[in-house]
Parts: sequence; structure tokens; C-alpha cells
Amino acid sequence: MRKHRKEIIFIAIGLAGFILLVIFARLTLVKINRRGHIGLIKVQGMILEDRALIKQLHKMNNQPLVKGIVIHINTPGGTLASAQSISKEIQKIRRQGKPVVVSMAEVCASGGYYISCAADRVFANPASITGSIGVILRYPEAGQLMEKLGLRMEIIKSGKYKDIGDFSRKLNKRERRLLQGMIDDLHQQFVEMILDTRGDRIAQALAAKRRINITDLPPEDVKAQLEKLADGRVFSGRQALGLGLVDQLGNLDDAVNTAAFLAKIKGKPKVLQEKSPAFFKHLLQGSRNHKDGILGFLFGLKFGSWLEPGLEI
Repeated sequence: MRKHRKEIIFIAIGLAGFILLVIFARLTLVKINRRGHIGLIKVQGMILEDRALIKQLHKMNNQPLVKGIVIHINTPGGTLASAQSISKEIQKIRRQGKPVVVSMAEVCASGGYYISCAADRVFANPASITGSIGVILRYPEAGQLMEKLGLRMEIIKSGKYKDIGDFSRKLNKRERRLLQGMIDDLHQQFVEMILDTRGDRIAQALAAKRRINITDLPPEDVKAQLEKLADGRVFSGRQALGLGLVDQLGNLDDAVNTAAFLAKIKGKPKVLQEKSPAFFKHLLQGSRNHKDGILGFLFGLKFGSWLEPGLEI
């Protein structure tokens, strides 16, 4: 009888402990939910495609624990179309109420700066390299070399401009005008985007430099100032701050703390970052640039992509 009673007591104690554990876990989860997390996304190297980064943005935006996003950028630039797609996605997230802050690393130029302009706040280190606002199109021209080697390119085309930019010959004047017109239009799109997203900050910096009230600053002067800066030159982070191209000087921790403040997170925020796939997965699925992995590259095998992460600006 006593043994049976002891078993009942042990079972009751176990159930009570389990209930307390569940209650503690629920309270901890509520506390975490109230505190919130900051999602960290890192952009490294040339921005040549937008799919992987947009997918990361979607994951962070759809995660209830993530109350704000920090994008740590270290890139010399990339393609304009990819930068535009990423920029639009950042603006969409902001409209949904989730703050986005950019932290510039060593280099955040051209396409990297394009992306940065879409954020709520932009941080740069004093020695960060940014700017390089412009568009460039380049290709090799090997006509003279081919002539020396006795080679020539036979071209059959449907229209007179179909082979524009062919490396076997030089551009003629009409072709150069066409390409220059396209580059000028793309450059204007870049300038218009900056004017739309950072025009007020550039105006504040220009008014402060002239020591006048911002209401006395003609709008055309702001555009003229930006067009002057958008000639491809680069700036240090400290220079960019004085020109209104960035908001504050600071490192990644400063950006995280500001994102937490904008997201109204109390206390020190927990940073959430997508983990890199394990080594074995790398063998099968590869990186963003080699989606079939090392084994697929060596043996031509197709494993699919299980974790997917020209013109330059």
C-alpha cells in the first residue's frame, strides 16, 4: 500500500514539474516575443542577382520574432536591375511597419549605396568608402588583334544595331550615341531615386553649409547638388555624412541598437541571422553561384537547390 502511495506521489510530483516547465516556457516565449529580435542580413561582394537577398528579406519579414532588420553591406556595386529590385523590397518591408537600417562596412559603393538609400537609417564608419553614384558599360574591343591574327567575325543580323557592342570592331558614332543615351537614362533613374529617398537629408546638409534656413533653399539647388555629387566620385563615411548621403557615423552594433529603438524593443536586442548550410549540404547544393554544388560541378549531377540564398552601377 505504501509502495503504491509513493508511486502516486512521484507521478503527481512529475506532473506538477512538467506543468511548471510548460508555464515557464510559455512565460519565457512571451517575454522573448515582447522583447523582439533584430534580423541581420549580410551583403558581401558584387550584387549580380537579387533572388537570394530578396529571399532572406522575405524570411526576416515573415518571422514574428523579428521586429527590425539590419543590412550589413560590403560591396563595390553590381547591376542596376538587381539593386532596384532589392531597394523596392526594402521599401515594401518599411511600409508594412518593420524598420530597416543599413550598416556600411569597408565599401558600400554604387549598387550598395543604391540599396542603402531605401533604408530608414544609414550608418557608415568614418573610413567607409561610399558614393560612386553612376552607371558604366564596358566590353573588350579586339578588332586590331583579330586583324593581326588574320581573324574576322562574320555577322548576319536582322537589324543594323543587332550587333552593337560586338568586340570584333569599334563602335561607330551613331551606336555610341545610342548607348550613351541608354546610360544617361539609367544614371537619371539612379539620381531620381536618391532625390526621392534622401532629398530632404541632402537639402539639410546643403542648407547647413550655406548657413541658411532649409525653407529658403530652392529645390533646384538640391537637385543640382546631387547631380554634382553623382559623377562617379567616392567619399569617405565622414565626407558622406557632411553631404547628407548617410545619416550617422557608427558601426554594426550602433545600427542594431538604432533598429531596436525604431522597433520599440526594450533592453538589449537579440540578433537573429540565417545560418550558413553545413559542409555536406555545400557538397550537394552548392553556393548561390554554383547551385548544383561541388559534386554536381565535378560529376554533372543535379541535386537541386535546397537553400537558395554587363551593366554595372
